[in-house]
Amino acid sequence: MTPHRQSIPTNVSNQVRTENQYYLPSPPPPPPTTPSPWAAEIMQDIKSIKLSVSKLDKLEKLVDKINARVEKLENDSKAKDVKMPDVENAVQFASSEIEDTKKKIKETSSEIKMITNQYSDIKTALSDIKTKTDELEAKTNDLESSIMRENLLFYGLSESEQENCQQKVIQVISGRLQLTDDIVLDRAHRLGKPKHGKSRPIVAKFHYYSQRELVRTTATSKYDVLRNAGLGIGIQQTKAVLNKRRQLNNVFNREKLAGKQVKWAGSRLMVRNNSSDQFREVTC
Repeated sequence: MTPHRQSIPTNVSNQVRTENQYYLPSPPPPPPTTPSPWAAEIMQDIKSIKLSVSKLDKLEKLVDKINARVEKLENDSKAKDVKMPDVENAVQFASSEIEDTKKKIKETSSEIKMITNQYSDIKTALSDIKTKTDELEAKTNDLESSIMRENLLFYGLSESEQENCQQKVIQVISGRLQLTDDIVLDRAHRLGKPKHGKSRPIVAKFHYYSQRELVRTTATSKYDVLRNAGLGIGIQQTKAVLNKRRQLNNVFNREKLAGKQVKWAGSRLMVRNNSSDQFREVTC
């Protein structure tokens, strides 16, 4: 009878044997290997060499990058060196333009100053001319006033051909004003150019100023009589006075439409609300 071989549990030592059991012993573990000193030294040198080679590769890449940057900087520097003359020329041109502009500004300032002085001189001359013109107008106005001193204007007298203006004036003085004095007229004639359908006023020159004033004051007192007859008598005014009156014509009409009493005193417009008030001058 052959002996029965059973499997040996793993947790049973190889040195243990029991009855009716049989097992095969495991091979012993290999003894630890310890490299010799020279081999360890070689291996350490190889590791150092590998490490050095790795560092050299990194250094080489770094050097390549540095060389590339240096080359780029050199190229940029060359490009800037090429552009620098253009920049210098541009700066020089700009400086020249600035100097020319400054010169032109200085010249313009001088011209403006000269024109300002000329304007001041012209303004002074115009002021002198205006002063002299005003003085001349005043003298002319005085001369006209002196010439017209004995004149009166007669309005509303019908106009016809071959008429006798002096006779018509005398008829108004004796008939409407009822003055029996022997009035002496130097001359009488129509004033202005003929207008169809409209009678021109007659200007009469009295030989004596006293007679002119007598007729004027009487006409003022008999204003209503003359107005009802469609007639009027007034002082002949100079051109300067008439121009000033035209400037105030709108004011005259406005005050008259407002029911106020208006009259002219030379070139002045006089207004009052009623007969009990005093006349006051209105300018606008």
